[in-house]
Amino acid sequence: MPIEVDNRYPEVARPYEPVGKGEHHKKLLWGKPLAAVSLVLILLTTLLSSLPSTAPEPTPEPSPAPVPVPTIVVPTPIPEPTPEPTPVPEPVPDPELAPAPAPTPAPTPASTTPSSSSSSPSSSTPATTQYTITFVDWDGTTISSAKYDDGTFASSISVPADPTRPNDGSYRYAFAGWTPAFADVTTDATYTATYTEEVIPWYAITFVDYDGTTVLKSETWYQEGTAAADIDQPPTPTRAPEGGYEFTFSGWSPALSDVTANVTYTAVYDSDKIKYTITWNNYGGAFIDETTVEEGETPVHADPTYGPTDQYIFTFNAWSPAIVPATADTTYTANYTTMLRQYTVSFVDWDGSSIDSATYEYGTPAASISVPADPTRSNDANYSYSFAAWTPTIADVTGDATYTATYDATPISYGTPAIDDITDVQYNHQSAGSIAQFSPVVTLNDVAGNTGRLRLLQQNPDDPSGDWIEQTLGDDEAANAVTIEYNNGTDWVTLPTPSGLNAEYDIPDDAVALRASMTRNLVPPGGAGAIRQKVQVAFDYTLPNGDTGTVKGNEFYLYRGSFAQRSGAPVLDRDAKTITMDFKYQLVEGGEIDPNNVTWTGHHLYTKAKTDTSSEFGTEIMGLTPTVTHSDVDGVHHVTITYTLDEVSDDLYYTYKGDLLDDEWGDPSHWNNWNTNAYSYEMEFPAASSGHVAPLSLEPGPAVSHSYGGDSEDYTVGFMMMSKNLNDAKDGRIALRIERYDESSGSWVSPVNGFVSYANWQANNEREWDDPDKQMIYDAQTIWGVTVATMNPDDPIEPSNPTTLDDLVNPTQLFDVDGHTAVYAIFAYHFPYEYWYGTRITLRTVMDVEYSDGSTETIASTPFYVYGGSFVEPNSDFGNYGMQIDKDNKILTLEYVYDTDVMTIDPANVRWVSDDEEIANCNYLYYGVNYTGWWPASRAEDWEQLTYLDIKPTASERDEGGKHIVTLTFDLSSAPAELWADPDHTYLFYSGSAYYQDSGEYFGVWQDSPDKGFIPVWQFVD
Repeated sequence: MPIEVDNRYPEVARPYEPVGKGEHHKKLLWGKPLAAVSLVLILLTTLLSSLPSTAPEPTPEPSPAPVPVPTIVVPTPIPEPTPEPTPVPEPVPDPELAPAPAPTPAPTPASTTPSSSSSSPSSSTPATTQYTITFVDWDGTTISSAKYDDGTFASSISVPADPTRPNDGSYRYAFAGWTPAFADVTTDATYTATYTEEVIPWYAITFVDYDGTTVLKSETWYQEGTAAADIDQPPTPTRAPEGGYEFTFSGWSPALSDVTANVTYTAVYDSDKIKYTITWNNYGGAFIDETTVEEGETPVHADPTYGPTDQYIFTFNAWSPAIVPATADTTYTANYTTMLRQYTVSFVDWDGSSIDSATYEYGTPAASISVPADPTRSNDANYSYSFAAWTPTIADVTGDATYTATYDATPISYGTPAIDDITDVQYNHQSAGSIAQFSPVVTLNDVAGNTGRLRLLQQNPDDPSGDWIEQTLGDDEAANAVTIEYNNGTDWVTLPTPSGLNAEYDIPDDAVALRASMTRNLVPPGGAGAIRQKVQVAFDYTLPNGDTGTVKGNEFYLYRGSFAQRSGAPVLDRDAKTITMDFKYQLVEGGEIDPNNVTWTGHHLYTKAKTDTSSEFGTEIMGLTPTVTHSDVDGVHHVTITYTLDEVSDDLYYTYKGDLLDDEWGDPSHWNNWNTNAYSYEMEFPAASSGHVAPLSLEPGPAVSHSYGGDSEDYTVGFMMMSKNLNDAKDGRIALRIERYDESSGSWVSPVNGFVSYANWQANNEREWDDPDKQMIYDAQTIWGVTVATMNPDDPIEPSNPTTLDDLVNPTQLFDVDGHTAVYAIFAYHFPYEYWYGTRITLRTVMDVEYSDGSTETIASTPFYVYGGSFVEPNSDFGNYGMQIDKDNKILTLEYVYDTDVMTIDPANVRWVSDDEEIANCNYLYYGVNYTGWWPASRAEDWEQLTYLDIKPTASERDEGGKHIVTLTFDLSSAPAELWADPDHTYLFYSGSAYYQDSGEYFGVWQDSPDKGFIPVWQFVD
């Protein structure tokens, strides 16, 4: 049968195995040996059954009729000492043997004696007997239990680990063994754990203070093993301050632990210096601040201030109580001495002139104030006057007071002038502009004998509903001449020529009318473009009584130039034999052109030989009708004109002329009709390709404006042009030049006002200011300097073996390239003085090439913008030169306005330079003590006298009244003492830089330096 194993205690369970003779045998004989054994057993059984048995026999079953038989005694073999007979299994035939059938026993005579039970073999194997072995604790709880076969040795029983018994109130226990002693397995058995007992000891725990003598908690007894958390501690102890220190309990020494012995725990403290809070109060108990000092330290505080009030002046006297070394939290209060304030009472006349002044103490009653006698005021041409009263009413003295004399006035009336309507304007059109002439007449009435001035006003094209712009004599948008006459009732007499259109002049006593012959030179910024201006004449006058006023005449238009402007260069399609030109309706100022009011009255195309240098158009090609299309692109109206020719010649210039009319009023008979011509002069197309590899496109470097002044009297713009690879031109000749786009003609032209080489310009610039040979360059618009060099194509900025050509005499001079592979040129474009007020022009760089075989080619760069003048102007509304000074706080504030006569400045495209260390003088302040520089000393010497102030401004921007304003604020309160030491002889200097990058059609960068001149330091101090 299978062996059962108690799996509850796997660590002590053992598989059942037979150990030796006398124990249970689990293994049986099978196979071939079994056959032989079986045969022997059968024979033995047969023999035994035939013999009489001497062993006790089992009680036979009752037989109904016992039959006596003779008893045969047979010796019985003694069996092995086994508690029960072991049944013998039936023999199993061996498949490998074929034993003969067992012989049939001979018949046995019938007997009345029962047969022995052992006379026949058993048919199954009997079960093995097992017993339960149990281990229990002292209290009877089971520790483990397992079953073992009968006869298992005691040493084979699995014994559990020694158990433990918890302590009780007074004793602790140790395992002693098992009872009864272990024996071999012959029946169920139970083994019980036994223990020895021992009394648990008690220990004394004591708590004392830091001095080791003061008992905080007397000894308390605890059994051994009591947890530290269960020890009853005394209340948190405290320690009195001593020696300038105060103490805070921090724990016990040693640290509390479980009870294992007698222990005394001592209190431990952290120490800190004793500190006190000192409160400082002002007069009346107002809190000033608090300070902290250590015990014994004497507190200190700066003298406070109080008032003044309207009535008193307060002077600090002392602290109350008197300050002593600190021994506790203390409050000190400021004490002051007081004195009545003195105030000035003034009496002034209507014009602010002083009549009387005196000083009185606060509280002086009004009746005690000395009031002067009633003043008088002389009559003028406007009014007669009589004294009325003092204002405000005289009152008790509580502060400075000013009383002003007031008068009753009786007015006098005068007649005012009037301006006749202007009904005609005469034009004299020129290539550079249009001259408009008109003559307003003013009826004077009572203005005779006083002063007046005539002004020309123009409607602001950017703000038609706003204030009109006042034109002035002398700039590029002004009336260039004015002649003024007066009528004495009989004749017209010419007055002396005024210094400017807006200058005031005296009007003779006998004058009854004025007549002004105005000549208006209409020249747009840059000298090109169309203008349509809405204008009116204004007369400012002064009456005999001193009153002033203004009368204005009717509104009318002035025109100049062509409003149909060429857009881009003409395009030649050699295969299609077409020439295409694009024009756009655009004005420099004066609003947009309504294409519905424009009529094209004629198209003309002319040719002439390139050798013809005359200004004539040449011969018109008759019978050609161009294709004309209209389109709107980005809000601008375009007209595209395309001619188809039989042939396009490389030897001819082509010139287009278009006639068109803008009827602003919708009435063809109105004199304001504007007839203009649209030109594309001398369209020269490059010859068909000769097979040469042309130089790479010639592109300019950044154009950056800067003010030069001095001998040049202008703005100068420097830039660079470069070709990285000359290709086949390296064996020929080239010329480098610049061209300006002429808005009036729609063509590219070379600067016409002169040429100065770089060498000559530099030599002139180096002359002393008082040198009689020093020349004023003025209108010479181009300074030229060229360097031809071989260059590394990957690093074209660093030339190697350069050849410098500073002796060029004109910008069209061809020079040999001599095998050089690259070229760059440095240009400076001069703006004449009249362009100082903001100018933008369009330039391009040009290379003329003559290849070694004599063929020629012209290569032009992408156009780009350059600028002259300033777009950053001081904000005249803010203060003197756009500057204000806060004396009390030593704050310098500067304000600038983005403004130009050429274009609207987009603030988003402006960058103020403040942190770029590579650019000098950017939003910086300097100061000079006993400064003597600027003129006639050189600029370098001037700057050497200055000291840099490392103070950066704060900046803010705003839009106000249609202007964009930038405010820069410098806080000088931390400036060095030297700056304030001698304010009467010390000056501040501000230098700043702003950059404008145009967002228009072409690239251009505009630098402006909004410098401030002398700022006297005495303005910052009393």
